[in-house]
Amino acid sequence: APTTAVIFAGADAAGARTPDEAWRVMLAKWAGDGIGIKADIYTEMTKMAMGDPNRPDPRTKAALDHWRNVSYRVLQDGDHAVIYFGNRKGWNNAPFLFCNTPSGWKFDIVHQRRLVVMADNPHWKVEQGNYPYVSLLTEVRQATAKDLPLEREDLYTCAKDQKIAKRIFALEQAYRQRPNDYSVVMELARLNVITGRRPNHVRPLLERAKKLEPASASPYKYSAIYNVNTFFQYKTALKEIQVYLEKTPADAFGQSVLGFLYYRLGEYKNSIAALRKAVEFRPDNVYAFSFMARDYALLYQHAKDFDPRKNHYKDKAIAMLHKAETAPTGDSRRIASLRRWLKGRNVL
Repeated sequence: APTTAVIFAGADAAGARTPDEAWRVMLAKWAGDGIGIKADIYTEMTKMAMGDPNRPDPRTKAALDHWRNVSYRVLQDGDHAVIYFGNRKGWNNAPFLFCNTPSGWKFDIVHQRRLVVMADNPHWKVEQGNYPYVSLLTEVRQATAKDLPLEREDLYTCAKDQKIAKRIFALEQAYRQRPNDYSVVMELARLNVITGRRPNHVRPLLERAKKLEPASASPYKYSAIYNVNTFFQYKTALKEIQVYLEKTPADAFGQSVLGFLYYRLGEYKNSIAALRKAVEFRPDNVYAFSFMARDYALLYQHAKDFDPRKNHYKDKAIAMLHKAETAPTGDSRRIASLRRWLKGRNVL
């Protein structure tokens, strides 16, 4: 597997004092004016992905004049902030995401790649899901294309950025010495998946893990996650999660992902069947109830007026919404988004 482009420094250098300062420093560095600025405005994972901020790629340089002159607002919620140019068309108007690390504010490339998606130019959108920043961008176009029910250990956070980067660096060294050690290969693959690294850092490791431990379900789980989060390849992800479920059939996560993939592929009845199983394994499953509500709503929307099942689909969509709302764990942001979506389809 390729190694990181930046040697891990071992100590997190001081970032900016505010999100606005981090943005202005980043622009200065990209323009070649920031050599003397001490603030380190890249997280360790951003350094791995983008290298030296004083040497940006040509595409970044091409948009500098726009970013240095366009008006913007700083939207902030705790340790997460967005440089927001308004709900304007144009790829150059897509927001930038910054997080407050233990050492200061820095550019968050992991969530930038995960959440801010460039559709057909000039359109861009923001992905929904159990991610930070989403609550700051409710007025822009949103999608559920990457809304996977990731478990806590598979959620990247800026607070864990340095720890994750350090672990990746150590695992890469271990991999060079022990390329047939499944535990090393799989853990490196997992961390590269959850931080959204490039395919050459992910796919060879997952394929190697499959060969090293044919009985293991983990490579298929993370392959499915990666194919969704990086490429929107739902059919490929479906094959991977089906193998995962063959190996771990009584798994709420796997059934929830299966339901999500069928939903994205327009197979709403198959989605409902999978999500029902997910609820059997985890009764307090807001995610599964929410996607069943979407499935039934789309069945309602697509049914002909003379179809006797039409009103049944509508009633079931509302019932699933209520189950999501009354689940003990709750998920207020997901439910608020679902309510807006159902209203837009005349279900509520």
